[in-house]
Amino acid sequence: MKIFKDMDDNQYWATLWTAAATGVVFIVSILVWQSARNDQLLYELIQQGHDPMELSCLFNSGNRSAEVPCLLLAQEKAKTYVTK
Repeated sequence: MKIFKDMDDNQYWATLWTAAATGVVFIVSILVWQSARNDQLLYELIQQGHDPMELSCLFNSGNRSAEVPCLLLAQEKAKTYVTK
């Protein structure tokens, strides 16, 4: 399959794999940047005095392993509000 008339098969596949590798590197770079940005945001919020457990529940709300500690934290906070 030739897209360009003057391109032989080796050039075609090299171009295709280069484009695919560039796309993968771009996607991975975005994911790493987003993760670093979230970590920086968490760090800044903790430095401002927010509860790390509450922040963990906020940022990991879709994570199955975070459900039990978050439920326990919510239950403890509910007890505090009920007794006031």
